[in-house]
Amino acid sequence: MKTTISMLAAISLVAVVGCSRAESPSEVRHDVQEAQTDATKDINEARRDATETTADAHESVMEEAGDAMQAEHQSEFDVAIAKAEGEAKVAKEQCEALSGDDQEACKERADANLELAKANAKATYPARD
Repeated sequence: MKTTISMLAAISLVAVVGCSRAESPSEVRHDVQEAQTDATKDINEARRDATETTADAHESVMEEAGDAMQAEHQSEFDVAIAKAEGEAKVAKEQCEALSGDDQEACKERADANLELAKANAKATYPARD
């Protein structure tokens, strides 16, 4: 039993001494070169990932900006249509002061002005979904 313990102790001592021995200069150069190559590879991969992440973020921002602009145009279009319809309604009510053919012509002008205003709004804000 003492022999087994002594042998295990000797093996352990050799293993410990063998692990902490200095490497030759060529081994060190090789290991350093491998470490530098690995580090360069990791850095390049991280840069590539960062570039992709930045590009994705930029694309998202541009999509959001486009959506916001489209929503703004839709709102402006809606306001233009509401204004045109309101003006047409007022104009038709004013036509009630007239009679006969004059009243009819007045209402037709109000309808024509409404259609023109709608066409202008569609031309001004074409990109509506």
